[in-house]
Amino acid sequence: MTAAIIDIQLEQGIPRSVIVANWRNEQGELIPLAGSAAKFQLRTSIESDAPLLELSTEAGGGITIRNDDGVESLVATFTKEQTAALKPIEPRKATGGLPNVAPAFLVGVYELRIDHPVHRPCSVLRGMLNIVLAVVRT
Repeated sequence: MTAAIIDIQLEQGIPRSVIVANWRNEQGELIPLAGSAAKFQLRTSIESDAPLLELSTEAGGGITIRNDDGVESLVATFTKEQTAALKPIEPRKATGGLPNVAPAFLVGVYELRIDHPVHRPCSVLRGMLNIVLAVVRT
């Protein structure tokens, strides 16, 4: 299965969750997530050795698997502290957002992988992660 390419935009110092629901295989069949492990890594570039941020389904790792009325989802939660620590690669080069009020700046590239107990491990999301810098600082 090919990963969906989705750029994520976070706001500095604001917590946020990213949800992946109803994961399906190449034939379009729903794959249950129960028993799966997941990992999210953010790096300044694909070649970077050390991740800037890592989330996982390990206890307290920031990724949870939920089942809400039969809809299974993978929820990656970025804390206030994690988004506050994100810094742009090129602080003067906006990549999106509202240029004069809330420009977004590239932080790096990310990938979210699932290791399923029955199906082969695969990447479900990947893309660029951008940050809108905070005006209010505490």
